[in-house]
Amino acid sequence: MPKIANFNARRRDWGWRRALYWEVMSGLARLGIRVHYVNIAADMEQVVGEEKPEVPLEYDTRMIGFDEIAAYVDRVPGLSRGNLEIAFGRGDICVANFFHGELVGFSFSSYTRARVTDQLDVLVPEGFRYGYKGWTHPDHRRTNLVSMRSYVRRIATPADREKRSLEYIETHNYASLLHR
Repeated sequence: MPKIANFNARRRDWGWRRALYWEVMSGLARLGIRVHYVNIAADMEQVVGEEKPEVPLEYDTRMIGFDEIAAYVDRVPGLSRGNLEIAFGRGDICVANFFHGELVGFSFSSYTRARVTDQLDVLVPEGFRYGYKGWTHPDHRRTNLVSMRSYVRRIATPADREKRSLEYIETHNYASLLHR
């Protein structure tokens, strides 16, 4: 029964076509077939001067370290201690949003090689940033938190380290595609 409830929730959020597409693509993923959009951002020097995004005052956005995000392992989807150790061990950074002190969003950035799966490594060229593992709690979406994380990361990162960015998104990840 949970599978039907999940489908109905996707249908309500994204419509019939997208809910069916999600089911098809999830089935193909179980067979090892995945389809992604790959995005390479324009010259980052053009966006560094952007104004600070507006978010409600109750939110705090900042760069955080291993110990702070590790406290949320098993409380937030997609976080594991092992993956955090790998990420911070290679020098990746994490920017997070907090609402009244509770984690409600985060995203990671890498400037080196990042192993994604047994079949995929992302090789990050010098001057590029690979953005990955972004998450925003469903109750806090559409509040500009992703833009605020990007803004905080850009002002904290030396311009020569991050001239362009690259990322990939599965074609049926509508929550992430909404921000494109």
